[in-house]
Amino acid sequence: MADKKCPDCPKCLPGWLVQFGDLMSLLLTFFILLLSMAVMDKKKVEEYFEIMRKAMGFLDQTQDTVKRDESTNTSKEASNDAD
Repeated sequence: MADKKCPDCPKCLPGWLVQFGDLMSLLLTFFILLLSMAVMDKKKVEEYFEIMRKAMGFLDQTQDTVKRDESTNTSKEASNDAD
């Protein structure tokens, strides 16, 4: 029994990968801590989301795509007529 040797262990991941994982864990913890300590004003958050909706071109819940296309077409026609 003593003659049998333990088989060679497979190569492990490089050392830098372990340090990188630790760094990412610490960064995640830091940003979660910042978020948990932040005071969020509901009015400001709603204003921010409204600005982002307009900037990205999302439709309002009450607005229909057909109405939006018609209003876009009429505004383009009006600007073409003005030129």
